[in-house]
Amino acid sequence: MIQAISHVFRFELQRSLTPARVLIWLALCLFPVLLVGTLYYTVGSRTEYRSVTDEFGNEQVTASRDQGIPDEAMTGICFALVPQISCMLGLLIWATPAVGSELEAQTWIHLAMRPRGRSAVALGKYGVAVLWTASYTIISSVLVGVLSGVENQVELILALVSISALSSMSYAALYLLLGAVFFRRASIVAVIYSLILEGAISFVPATINQAAVSFRLRTLIVNWTVLKKEEVAEVVPMGTEAPWVTILLLVAYSVALLAIACFIIRTREYPVQVEA
Repeated sequence: MIQAISHVFRFELQRSLTPARVLIWLALCLFPVLLVGTLYYTVGSRTEYRSVTDEFGNEQVTASRDQGIPDEAMTGICFALVPQISCMLGLLIWATPAVGSELEAQTWIHLAMRPRGRSAVALGKYGVAVLWTASYTIISSVLVGVLSGVENQVELILALVSISALSSMSYAALYLLLGAVFFRRASIVAVIYSLILEGAISFVPATINQAAVSFRLRTLIVNWTVLKKEEVAEVVPMGTEAPWVTILLLVAYSVALLAIACFIIRTREYPVQVEA
């Protein structure tokens, strides 16, 4: 099984190294960087020039740079752009159509005839999706942290890099499951799910918000950066558990969704021909 997954992983990785996919990777990597850089240098920072007269009557002009955006607000912006928006956009491309693309290419019947071929394809494509997404989000996290202008840039970069890796792992499993269930309109369902549960419902103060990945990721960014837990908790819901517990919950969440997705893919009969 492991050998079959590795073969699928290498094959899908080589097949995805096309100019179009590389351009998409680069665009998703630079998208948050350009936004944060533009925001910092246009709104976040201001240069004020003041005229000062010394004791001898000489007039001197001094320039001072004022940080307009607080570190807490900039941290929240970086978190929303990289581990959330940019990560989701990438996985919509790489993880969601794992099953649908094989059905459209009429290759699913060949995979289904092989022993454990369905699970190997699903897990191999999952690995490629996580690798592609984590690679550009980690690079983007470093660049965004440098351009953010916050006081403790190393702390922000380490937090964004760790959360981006966890986000790629969790959202890839979620979108793979959605693709296995709603294979005909997988991308549309994934977008709707992300907007409703990961977006709106995750901010609702109810038990259901704990099912959202963004709820757990938000807990980690608050615990690992300058964000104050008490002040954030008054605005948006967040978990109270320790960071290591949150990480274990995300890992268990990913493993559970992968197991469910593989079970559905192994047992479900997918149409392999387009009906007339």
